[in-house]
Amino acid sequence: MFITVEDALKLPSFSTASVIAGAKGLNRRIYRVSVVECPEFPIDVSIAGRNNLLFMDGDFLITSFYAIKDSIGDMLETIKLYNQFNSSGICIVRRYIEEIPQEVIDYANENAYPVLFISKEVAYASMISDIMRSIYGQYNQQAVFELMDKILSGSYHGDELKKLAYSLYSGFKNHIMAFCIKILKDEDVKHGNYLIRRINSNQLFYCVRYYDKIIAFSTQAKKFKDSLKDSIKNEITEIIDACKLDYCMGISGPYNGLHNIKKVIESAIDACDMSGILEQKIVNYEDIGMYKLIMKVKDKDFLLELFEGLIKPITEYDRKNNSNLLETLICFVKNDASINNTAKELYQHSNTIRYRVDKIRELLGVKDNNIKFYEDINMIYKLYIMYNREEKLLI
Repeated sequence: MFITVEDALKLPSFSTASVIAGAKGLNRRIYRVSVVECPEFPIDVSIAGRNNLLFMDGDFLITSFYAIKDSIGDMLETIKLYNQFNSSGICIVRRYIEEIPQEVIDYANENAYPVLFISKEVAYASMISDIMRSIYGQYNQQAVFELMDKILSGSYHGDELKKLAYSLYSGFKNHIMAFCIKILKDEDVKHGNYLIRRINSNQLFYCVRYYDKIIAFSTQAKKFKDSLKDSIKNEITEIIDACKLDYCMGISGPYNGLHNIKKVIESAIDACDMSGILEQKIVNYEDIGMYKLIMKVKDKDFLLELFEGLIKPITEYDRKNNSNLLETLICFVKNDASINNTAKELYQHSNTIRYRVDKIRELLGVKDNNIKFYEDINMIYKLYIMYNREEKLLI
């Protein structure tokens, strides 16, 4: 895993840092941190290389440049060396140098190589710890679980949630949306890990495992336009489909502000949970209507009691008269309250359906109240689908 130089600038120890040159390279990836304070600088290119691990791709370097503070030529050649070995950037502690030579600035800008200046009051250890903690946090699944649990289960609000969000992923920008993916049919854990790696290899996403689900975030500095939302959805769908996995996915709406991180995750999870109920592979939270309210009810016993109370007069009538009013009600709502379409689906005459609907009105006690009638049958339909598909209730 990695963070970018831009991500590092958001960390606490980098609050006094400024970008002197190479701003176009702030998306360079940091894989590890190294302190470079050596009197033999500049290092001989013939002996400095990957074979002895002195340099590795993605090294972020911290220095005061004490050894070469008086030599513009050595400073420039050193920066060239670091860039040659794919360093992610350099942070110069403002202890012995107050200005970066223009030659170095020009080279860094031309090669998109980030050069930062930071206050001498900042300890090297603080910078190293912050960066490696951020990188390690992406490796440490337990840390992810704990952070996600804090976000979803804790009583955090506002700036507290924002801080937790940045602890989860320092690359978050102001606008976020989430995708909750569940791999079906007891696929091996390694398939999920492979999928996470594939998603994380795309710069549009940051992805973590959360118990039996995978949560992928997409974040933008500006508001998500509809065309961008569709493009991002297509991108992640293509990644998952390429892995040839059986899955369902819930998609949150876009939210503005990291203080909404809890809502983003919850809405993606709720949409994913609705996939089986609605028998849809991909569900947008914005499209689930009244189920948003139902999913927020924590007391599931209350929902079951509500459902049983609503259907009781209908099911009792069906038992006593060997009739099918509940089946008719479900079909009637599914067909958008169309008598003719309901009749066609049930192979009945339209007058028969009309009689049954009138009987349902009577049993529900809403014969003269159209609004209450449609409220009740819609709620019955939603709860029936939910319980029937989840096999929590046999009717």
